[in-house]
Amino acid sequence: MLPELSVFKDATTNTPFDVPGDVATLVGRIRSEKYRPQTDQLRSLAPDSPDAKKHKRTAFIGVTWSGTFYPTRAKANLQTHSGLICIDLDKLPPERLTTLHGLLIADEFTHVLFISPSGNGLKCVVRIDYQQPADHDRFYRQICNYYRDCYGVTTEKDKVNLPPGEVPELDSSGSDVSRLCFLPCDPDCFHNPGGEVMPLLDEYASVTETPASVMPRQPTYTSITNNRRLERCTNLIRNASDGNKHAELCKAAYLAGGFIASGMVGEADAIEALEDAIRAKPNVADLGAALKTIRAQIEVGKTKPVVEDVPMRATYKPAPVAGSEPTEEAAI
Repeated sequence: MLPELSVFKDATTNTPFDVPGDVATLVGRIRSEKYRPQTDQLRSLAPDSPDAKKHKRTAFIGVTWSGTFYPTRAKANLQTHSGLICIDLDKLPPERLTTLHGLLIADEFTHVLFISPSGNGLKCVVRIDYQQPADHDRFYRQICNYYRDCYGVTTEKDKVNLPPGEVPELDSSGSDVSRLCFLPCDPDCFHNPGGEVMPLLDEYASVTETPASVMPRQPTYTSITNNRRLERCTNLIRNASDGNKHAELCKAAYLAGGFIASGMVGEADAIEALEDAIRAKPNVADLGAALKTIRAQIEVGKTKPVVEDVPMRATYKPAPVAGSEPTEEAAI
């Protein structure tokens, strides 16, 4: 059965239309010119100004992607979950928006993707294997980590490390199952009805509803697509023979740097994965030098972003970095 969604006249109306919406119909409306006037007007106003906020609340049709609500839009009034979650990426510079747009279109779990009404964000709808009420929050946490790991999206976890005045790219308000999403005009709205349904990983299924502030840190580099990319890097280290470990370590870190530069992998998670791999390797003479090599070669790799997710860069040559070139014997 196709998922049904509640549709609202605008943000000032808390009662949905009598007839629920469906994904295909809503995608068709986004692609049409139906919402062009209000979209163009919003983008002509100063961002976050009182006029822009008022226009956004009163001029746009809203939808709850995660299901239907009755009699009013409230968490307690959820009637049926749609098996969808809408992730809101906001305040993206033009180049970053273009990069993420391309990456998310190629992502196997992206169901719907369109540019936000403001023009500086993305709305990404993901299909999930929803089974019970607690799954919505569990999947939301999983998707946040998945985007953070695979595409370098900044989340609430990164807030303390961001420059002053900069906010996380991923809007945490999307965790609300009753969250209202405004529908803009986007002729290039992406819809993949035959895409993959995201499974719930064991590390999230087994977690009770503990506040994020006290949750133990999980090894996030084991997330779905990111795992495949980082495994390619860590396998170089694991399979390296004695006498060749330094060269393979350089290759692994260099490739990881390319993934980081393309937004496919989070830097902290790449470093953690590579460091774990070298720590597990026997006969490492100087672990400190090896860890230094990882970080230095990641920096070199970041100058050569991976354009396509290719098996290996055939042209790789370890690049010299001042102060980071221990000999093979000294390092490993």
